Amino acid sequence: MQTDALLTVIDLEMSLPSRLARRREILRGVSFEIHDGETLALLGETGCGKSLVLRAITGLGFRGKTRGKVHLRGDARNLLKARTARLRRLRGGRISYLFGDAELGLYPHVSVGAQMKDVLICHRPELVDAREEMVHWLSKAGVPEPEVSLTAMPGELDSVLRMRILIAIAFSTLPQLILADEPTSQLDQASQEMVLGLLGELTEQTGVAMLLTTRDFRVAYRVADRLALLEGGVIVESGPLESILNSPRHELMRELLAATPGIGGV
Repeated sequence: MQTDALLTVIDLEMSLPSRLARRREILRGVSFEIHDGETLALLGETGCGKSLVLRAITGLGFRGKTRGKVHLRGDARNLLKARTARLRRLRGGRISYLFGDAELGLYPHVSVGAQMKDVLICHRPELVDAREEMVHWLSKAGVPEPEVSLTAMPGELDSVLRMRILIAIAFSTLPQLILADEPTSQLDQASQEMVLGLLGELTEQTGVAMLLTTRDFRVAYRVADRLALLEGGVIVESGPLESILNSPRHELMRELLAATPGIGGV
Protein backbone atom coordinates (compact mmCIF):
# COMPACT_ATOMS: atom_id res chain seq x y z
CA MET A 1 0.00 0.00 0.00
CA GLN A 2 1.07 3.56 -0.66
CA THR A 3 2.13 5.74 2.25
CA ASP A 4 0.36 8.92 1.13
CA ALA A 5 -3.13 7.56 1.89
CA LEU A 6 -5.33 9.52 4.27
CA LEU A 7 -6.56 6.31 5.91
CA THR A 8 -4.84 2.95 5.78
CA VAL A 9 -6.46 -0.26 7.05
CA ILE A 10 -4.26 -3.36 7.14
CA ASP A 11 -5.42 -6.91 7.95
CA LEU A 12 -8.35 -5.83 10.10
CA GLU A 13 -9.86 -8.73 12.00
CA MET A 14 -12.75 -8.77 14.45
CA SER A 15 -14.03 -11.71 16.43
CA LEU A 16 -16.54 -12.58 19.14
CA PRO A 17 -16.48 -15.36 21.75
CA SER A 18 -18.25 -18.48 20.57
CA ARG A 19 -19.68 -21.48 22.43
CA LEU A 20 -18.45 -23.85 19.75
CA ALA A 21 -14.94 -22.46 19.32
CA ARG A 22 -12.44 -20.19 20.99
CA ARG A 23 -13.68 -17.28 18.88
CA ARG A 24 -16.04 -16.52 15.99
CA GLU A 25 -14.44 -14.39 13.30
CA ILE A 26 -16.56 -11.57 11.86
CA LEU A 27 -13.95 -9.75 9.77
CA ARG A 28 -10.84 -11.35 8.31
CA GLY A 29 -7.88 -9.69 6.65
CA VAL A 30 -9.73 -6.54 5.61
CA SER A 31 -7.29 -4.10 3.98
CA PHE A 32 -7.86 -0.91 1.98
CA GLU A 33 -6.80 2.72 1.59
CA ILE A 34 -8.66 5.97 1.17
CA HIS A 35 -6.97 8.97 -0.40
CA ASP A 36 -7.78 12.67 -0.15
CA GLY A 37 -11.05 13.62 -1.79
CA GLU A 38 -12.10 10.16 -2.93
CA THR A 39 -15.12 8.07 -2.02
CA LEU A 40 -14.75 4.36 -1.35
CA ALA A 41 -18.00 2.38 -1.21
CA LEU A 42 -17.91 -0.72 0.97
CA LEU A 43 -20.56 -2.89 -0.63
CA GLY A 44 -22.13 -6.03 0.75
CA GLU A 45 -25.23 -7.82 1.93
CA THR A 46 -26.75 -7.35 5.37
CA GLY A 47 -24.63 -9.01 8.05
CA CYS A 48 -21.39 -9.15 6.04
CA GLY A 49 -19.57 -6.79 8.45
CA LYS A 50 -19.70 -3.42 6.66
CA SER A 51 -20.73 -1.35 9.67
CA LEU A 52 -18.23 -3.15 11.88
CA VAL A 53 -15.40 -1.84 9.73
CA LEU A 54 -16.54 1.72 10.46
CA ARG A 55 -16.93 0.95 14.15
CA ALA A 56 -13.43 -0.47 14.30
CA ILE A 57 -11.98 2.71 12.81
CA THR A 58 -13.70 4.90 15.38
CA GLY A 59 -13.89 2.52 18.34
CA LEU A 60 -17.68 2.67 18.51
CA GLY A 61 -19.64 -0.02 20.28
CA PHE A 62 -17.79 -3.29 19.65
CA ARG A 63 -17.06 -5.60 22.59
CA GLY A 64 -15.12 -8.36 20.86
CA LYS A 65 -11.45 -8.61 19.89
CA THR A 66 -9.96 -6.45 17.17
CA ARG A 67 -6.61 -7.01 15.47
CA GLY A 68 -4.74 -5.36 12.62
CA LYS A 69 -3.68 -1.78 11.93
CA VAL A 70 -5.61 1.41 11.21
CA HIS A 71 -3.62 4.59 10.58
CA LEU A 72 -4.51 8.19 9.80
CA ARG A 73 -1.88 10.01 7.80
CA GLY A 74 0.57 11.92 9.95
CA ASP A 75 0.04 9.70 12.98
CA ALA A 76 2.05 6.50 13.34
CA ARG A 77 -0.11 5.21 16.20
CA ASN A 78 -2.57 2.37 15.55
CA LEU A 79 -6.16 3.54 16.05
CA LEU A 80 -7.17 0.03 17.10
CA LYS A 81 -5.03 0.51 20.21
CA ALA A 82 -5.98 4.12 20.88
CA ARG A 83 -7.38 5.18 24.22
CA THR A 84 -11.00 6.28 24.46
CA ALA A 85 -10.10 9.95 25.00
CA ARG A 86 -8.09 10.06 21.79
CA LEU A 87 -10.83 8.37 19.79
CA ARG A 88 -13.36 10.89 21.10
CA ARG A 89 -11.18 13.72 19.80
CA LEU A 90 -10.93 12.05 16.41
CA ARG A 91 -14.66 11.31 16.14
CA GLY A 92 -16.19 14.49 14.84
CA GLY A 93 -12.75 16.06 14.43
CA ARG A 94 -10.58 14.56 11.70
CA ILE A 95 -13.22 11.86 11.20
CA SER A 96 -16.98 12.47 11.11
CA TYR A 97 -19.48 9.63 11.50
CA LEU A 98 -22.73 9.90 9.55
CA PHE A 99 -25.38 7.53 10.87
CA GLY A 100 -27.93 6.14 8.47
CA ASP A 101 -30.45 6.08 11.30
CA ALA A 102 -31.19 9.61 12.49
CA GLU A 103 -32.35 8.24 15.85
CA LEU A 104 -28.76 7.14 16.50
CA GLY A 105 -27.24 10.42 15.39
CA LEU A 106 -29.62 12.91 16.99
CA TYR A 107 -31.29 13.17 20.39
CA PRO A 108 -35.01 13.56 19.61
CA HIS A 109 -35.80 16.00 22.44
CA VAL A 110 -32.71 18.26 22.37
CA SER A 111 -32.83 21.17 19.94
CA VAL A 112 -30.87 21.03 16.70
CA GLY A 113 -28.95 24.14 17.72
CA ALA A 114 -27.92 22.74 21.11
CA GLN A 115 -26.63 19.53 19.53
CA MET A 116 -24.71 21.31 16.79
CA LYS A 117 -23.22 23.77 19.26
CA ASP A 118 -21.94 20.96 21.50
CA VAL A 119 -20.18 19.39 18.52
CA LEU A 120 -18.60 22.67 17.41
CA ILE A 121 -17.46 23.62 20.91
CA CYS A 122 -15.78 20.23 21.23
CA HIS A 123 -14.06 20.12 17.85
CA ARG A 124 -13.75 23.76 16.77
CA PRO A 125 -13.29 25.72 20.01
CA GLU A 126 -11.59 28.55 18.11
CA LEU A 127 -14.89 29.63 16.52
CA VAL A 128 -15.96 33.15 17.47
CA ASP A 129 -19.55 32.80 16.23
CA ALA A 130 -20.77 29.21 16.45
CA ARG A 131 -24.33 30.22 15.54
CA GLU A 132 -23.22 31.72 12.24
CA GLU A 133 -21.32 28.52 11.43
CA MET A 134 -24.34 26.38 12.29
CA VAL A 135 -26.60 28.42 10.02
CA HIS A 136 -24.01 28.23 7.25
CA TRP A 137 -23.81 24.43 7.27
CA LEU A 138 -27.54 23.91 7.68
CA SER A 139 -28.02 26.12 4.64
CA LYS A 140 -25.35 24.20 2.69
CA ALA A 141 -27.19 20.96 3.52
CA GLY A 142 -30.44 22.37 2.16
CA VAL A 143 -32.23 22.78 5.49
CA PRO A 144 -35.03 25.33 4.95
CA GLU A 145 -35.10 28.34 7.30
CA PRO A 146 -31.90 27.31 9.08
CA GLU A 147 -32.27 29.98 11.77
CA VAL A 148 -35.67 28.59 12.71
CA SER A 149 -34.46 24.99 12.41
CA LEU A 150 -31.90 25.59 15.18
CA THR A 151 -34.76 25.73 17.69
CA ALA A 152 -36.52 22.61 16.34
CA MET A 153 -36.53 19.24 18.08
CA PRO A 154 -35.34 16.42 15.78
CA GLY A 155 -38.13 14.17 17.02
CA GLU A 156 -40.64 16.56 15.43
CA LEU A 157 -38.96 16.51 11.99
CA ASP A 158 -39.31 14.11 9.08
CA SER A 159 -36.58 11.63 8.21
CA VAL A 160 -35.27 13.56 5.20
CA LEU A 161 -34.85 16.78 7.16
CA ARG A 162 -33.13 14.92 9.99
CA MET A 163 -30.70 13.42 7.48
CA ARG A 164 -29.94 16.89 6.10
CA ILE A 165 -29.17 18.02 9.64
CA LEU A 166 -26.90 15.04 10.25
CA ILE A 167 -25.02 15.85 7.06
CA ALA A 168 -24.66 19.48 8.14
CA ILE A 169 -23.23 18.41 11.50
CA ALA A 170 -20.84 15.93 9.87
CA PHE A 171 -19.36 18.58 7.59
CA SER A 172 -19.42 21.44 10.10
CA THR A 173 -16.36 20.18 11.98
CA LEU A 174 -14.28 20.37 8.78
CA PRO A 175 -13.25 16.69 8.85
CA GLN A 176 -10.78 15.02 6.51
CA LEU A 177 -12.86 11.85 6.31
CA ILE A 178 -16.56 11.06 6.64
CA LEU A 179 -17.73 7.56 7.53
CA ALA A 180 -21.25 7.23 6.13
CA ASP A 181 -23.00 4.13 7.45
CA GLU A 182 -25.76 3.24 4.96
CA PRO A 183 -27.02 6.85 4.83
CA THR A 184 -29.87 6.02 2.43
CA SER A 185 -31.11 2.73 3.89
CA GLN A 186 -34.24 4.19 5.51
CA LEU A 187 -35.23 6.55 2.70
CA ASP A 188 -37.42 6.21 -0.38
CA GLN A 189 -35.79 6.36 -3.80
CA ALA A 190 -36.39 10.08 -4.37
CA SER A 191 -34.95 10.92 -0.95
CA GLN A 192 -32.01 8.62 -1.58
CA GLU A 193 -31.17 10.55 -4.74
CA MET A 194 -31.34 13.81 -2.81
CA VAL A 195 -29.01 12.58 -0.05
CA LEU A 196 -26.51 11.08 -2.48
CA GLY A 197 -26.53 14.23 -4.59
CA LEU A 198 -25.95 16.36 -1.50
CA LEU A 199 -23.10 14.17 -0.28
CA GLY A 200 -21.53 14.30 -3.71
CA GLU A 201 -21.77 18.08 -3.88
CA LEU A 202 -20.36 18.68 -0.40
CA THR A 203 -17.49 16.21 -0.72
CA GLU A 204 -16.52 17.80 -4.03
CA GLN A 205 -16.74 21.33 -2.62
CA THR A 206 -14.82 20.57 0.55
CA GLY A 207 -12.38 17.90 -0.68
CA VAL A 208 -13.44 15.57 2.13
CA ALA A 209 -12.86 11.85 1.59
CA MET A 210 -15.69 9.43 2.34
CA LEU A 211 -16.03 5.77 3.25
CA LEU A 212 -19.64 4.76 2.61
CA THR A 213 -21.28 1.44 3.37
CA THR A 214 -24.24 0.17 1.37
CA ARG A 215 -25.97 -3.02 0.29
CA ASP A 216 -27.35 -1.29 -2.83
CA PHE A 217 -25.14 -1.29 -5.92
CA ARG A 218 -27.02 1.73 -7.27
CA VAL A 219 -25.89 3.77 -4.26
CA ALA A 220 -22.28 2.73 -4.75
CA TYR A 221 -22.51 3.50 -8.46
CA ARG A 222 -23.92 6.94 -7.73
CA VAL A 223 -21.13 8.19 -5.43
CA ALA A 224 -18.07 5.93 -5.45
CA ASP A 225 -14.68 6.37 -7.07
CA ARG A 226 -13.70 2.90 -5.90
CA LEU A 227 -15.56 -0.18 -4.67
CA ALA A 228 -14.73 -2.90 -2.18
CA LEU A 229 -17.07 -5.90 -2.04
CA LEU A 230 -17.36 -7.55 1.37
CA GLU A 231 -18.68 -11.09 1.67
CA GLY A 232 -18.65 -13.06 4.92
CA GLY A 233 -16.26 -10.60 6.54
CA VAL A 234 -13.72 -10.75 3.69
CA ILE A 235 -13.08 -8.27 0.87
CA VAL A 236 -13.45 -10.47 -2.20
CA GLU A 237 -13.05 -7.79 -4.87
CA SER A 238 -11.94 -4.18 -4.96
CA GLY A 239 -10.87 -1.60 -7.49
CA PRO A 240 -11.87 1.53 -9.40
CA LEU A 241 -15.58 1.74 -10.17
CA GLU A 242 -15.15 1.81 -13.94
CA SER A 243 -12.80 -1.17 -13.89
CA ILE A 244 -15.28 -3.27 -11.92
CA LEU A 245 -18.18 -2.24 -14.14
CA ASN A 246 -16.25 -3.28 -17.25
CA SER A 247 -14.75 -6.48 -15.88
CA PRO A 248 -16.14 -7.80 -12.58
CA ARG A 249 -14.15 -10.78 -11.33
CA HIS A 250 -16.07 -12.20 -8.37
CA GLU A 251 -19.32 -14.11 -8.88
CA LEU A 252 -21.21 -12.04 -6.30
CA MET A 253 -20.14 -8.80 -8.00
CA ARG A 254 -21.35 -10.15 -11.34
CA GLU A 255 -24.68 -11.10 -9.74
CA LEU A 256 -25.09 -7.65 -8.20
CA LEU A 257 -24.37 -5.99 -11.53
CA ALA A 258 -26.75 -8.26 -13.40
CA ALA A 259 -29.49 -7.55 -10.85
CA THR A 260 -29.12 -3.76 -11.08
CA PRO A 261 -31.26 -2.30 -13.87
CA GLY A 262 -29.62 0.44 -15.88
CA ILE A 263 -26.09 -0.44 -14.74
CA GLY A 264 -25.19 -4.05 -15.30
CA GLY A 265 -28.60 -5.59 -15.77
CA VAL A 266 -31.31 -5.12 -18.37
